[in-house]
Amino acid sequence: MRLRNAGFATVLNWTPTTNSTGWSGFTFRQRINASRLIASTQARLTIDTTGFPLNMSKVYIGQEAVGGGYDFDTTPVQVLWSGSPSIATAGGVFVSDITAFSQNATRNLIISAFFNSTTTLRRTPSVPSEKYGFIAGDQANVVDWSGFSESVTEQLNLVTKIELR
Repeated sequence: MRLRNAGFATVLNWTPTTNSTGWSGFTFRQRINASRLIASTQARLTIDTTGFPLNMSKVYIGQEAVGGGYDFDTTPVQVLWSGSPSIATAGGVFVSDITAFSQNATRNLIISAFFNSTTTLRRTPSVPSEKYGFIAGDQANVVDWSGFSESVTEQLNLVTKIELR
């Protein structure tokens, strides 16, 4: 069931339960399965790191390229947080600005972020069909992503809520 909020549909809403540390200097990409999404023209993301450090210099979203992986199909869209591309905090709940972004409900969504300093990502109980990749260095907005590592066993989530409209 998708909940409506000011015209947005909540397509995913996770409750983190455990932590993953050591993300300083890494780009993290999360792939969201298309079966969870709706066609939309705007997105809003929420990150909950209450009590844990978050030092993120940029976040991008885009549709996955045909052929899979973690490649964007075109230049990704930058997500802002109260007008800023970055968040540096000891922890909290952060809701992004509304981001103009066209999502086709038949394509996976890619969320990409670079962590420029100490960051703790939150884990959730197993989230079916969700995977993530990571690589050292700032490659947050690189369209054709290669040389990364992928985890299919551990479910980490950069965002704890995704809303589309």
